[in-house]
Amino acid sequence: MTTARLADVNTGRDNNFNLLRFVASLSVVITHAVAQSSGIAELTALHVFGTYVAILAPDVFFVASGYLISASLLSRNDPRAYLRARVLRIYPALWVAILTTVFVIGPIFSTLSVGAYFSDPRTWVHLLRNLTLLFGAAEGLPGVFNGLPLSGAVNGSLWTLPVEIRLYLALLLLWWLAGRFTQRREYWMGVVVVVAAIVLGGLKLWLEPAWGDHPINTLRLAPLFLIGCAMFLWRQHIPMRRDLFWLAFGAMLLTLPWLEVFFFVEFFAIGYVTLYLAYVPAGAVRGFNRFGDCSYGIYINSFPLQQAMVYLMPGIGAWALIGWSLLVTLPVAMLSWHFVERPALARKHNASRVRAVVPASN
Repeated sequence: MTTARLADVNTGRDNNFNLLRFVASLSVVITHAVAQSSGIAELTALHVFGTYVAILAPDVFFVASGYLISASLLSRNDPRAYLRARVLRIYPALWVAILTTVFVIGPIFSTLSVGAYFSDPRTWVHLLRNLTLLFGAAEGLPGVFNGLPLSGAVNGSLWTLPVEIRLYLALLLLWWLAGRFTQRREYWMGVVVVVAAIVLGGLKLWLEPAWGDHPINTLRLAPLFLIGCAMFLWRQHIPMRRDLFWLAFGAMLLTLPWLEVFFFVEFFAIGYVTLYLAYVPAGAVRGFNRFGDCSYGIYINSFPLQQAMVYLMPGIGAWALIGWSLLVTLPVAMLSWHFVERPALARKHNASRVRAVVPASN
């Protein structure tokens, strides 16, 4: 019996990426709830679980992103269409979240008067930097959420987005260079991303980059994105086998008690585990796709909403905050998907169809 390759199973849009990203985004909500609540000391097991989820959830996002973004770029072979698609996916929902945070949540929860809040330059720095993310994410707003367990933190999820945008641009540059100077663009892209993933992954393990939006943290997430890119570029050669999945998944589980060993094992295992779960399980699990993709809405909206809950319910424990967070964040994310993200994506697909039908005039 011939073993199916990754290239054999990644056809069409019927896959489990929506479900994977949904689970990862919920994991982020849980992790943040543990840190934001006042009950961390009472929930040691949950706090330990949250530590690993805090590692794994962004890593799954970045592996999936590297794979899907590579597929998008190489299927279009059009840098303008690629950039348009990335802008329409990232920014519309982000702009709604940032504007809501600055103009609604901020004035309500700031210790400053409304006039002082809006006359403070930090308000406008936060707004402008987070609307673009080109110069990193700005975290605090004047007087907002002061005195909470995570005092002054407004949206602790945004730190990954500038890193992801930089990686989008780096991949586009690699695509251009490989096409400009070689005759085998996809092959040489595959070689470069594998080498870069190994080098950066080694540096990541050596330097142990910290969390947050600063240059060294790009080093923490870039290898995961590159692993996803490499798996797409070498998809013809990657077997999708159950025994390999359980070997990779089991190795990650067994090394959880030793964080440094886990990081090493995860580097080799997380890509295979993510892509296997994305494409191989079929049947009823695929029914989740009818709900759409609200993971991004969860990711960018949950943190300020959770901080507001902690402010309004002093002393709330982690379990209660998790429950309230899901109850409030899921409807907000669904609204974001149906009224912001999906219409924006429709514009992206409509533009692609127009280009396919109408030849370029220059």
